[in-house]
Order: sequence, then C-alpha cells, then structure tokens
Amino acid sequence: MRDIKFRAYDREAREMMTADLFDAFYYEEGSILDEILLGHEEPDHAYRGLANYALMQYTGLKDKNGAEIYEGDVLRSDEWVTAARVSFYNGSFCAEHLVPGMSESYVGMRYILSASRTSTLEVMGDIYQSPELLEKVS
Repeated sequence: MRDIKFRAYDREAREMMTADLFDAFYYEEGSILDEILLGHEEPDHAYRGLANYALMQYTGLKDKNGAEIYEGDVLRSDEWVTAARVSFYNGSFCAEHLVPGMSESYVGMRYILSASRTSTLEVMGDIYQSPELLEKVS
C-alpha cells in the first residue's frame, strides 16, 4: 500500500508547503488541508482563502534519484523528447506531454505512471515554481 501524502503550493507566498506544515494551520473548525479535501471553497477562517493553494497528491512513486513524485511535478526521461507534467486522469497518475503552441489543456501524449517506468524518470521541478520546464526539450 502506498503512503497518502500531500503538498500544497501557496500562490500568495509563492512557496511549496509539505502536508505537515500545511496541516499545522488550524482554525476553529479544523485544518486548511481538511477543508480542501472536503471541497469547501470559501471557509470562514482567519488564514488565507483556499483559492491561494494548489493541492498535490503523492503518486507513491520515486524517480531514479529517490525523489518523491507528486501531481504537478515536471518529469523528464531519456525515452522522451519533451518534459511532461504529472496529473491524475481517469483514476491513474499520468505523465502528460503538452503540445507546444497549444493551450495548456491540450495533451499530445499521456503515459500511466507505474513503478516499472520510474528507473528512467527524473523530477526536474514543478509546474508552479518552474513552469518554463515544460517548454524545454529533455
């Protein structure tokens, strides 16, 4: 069984937060992480609104260097021409290759991530702190 972990990108502070740090921001009704997981868009609490956070789940996989792979990560592989972003699609974590010059929602190729493929994968960064990585050739 895989570990269930989360991280969140704070769009206002422009920093990545681990689940431990993110869940530490408590208010009367619970934690901010609880609110996001329950789908509440506008809770009444003293900290920043939830729209300021992008929540990402751990895939349960590690790259060839032992780095954990999360949704929103940018991956490269010796087998690919371009970098790919990690997303959750139709019940699976996938590596999505975007087509240059097209909208961000247009995906050219999608690979399901599995433990058998991670020996060639490398986490280069994430789509929030390094969006330019998706434009580079691996």
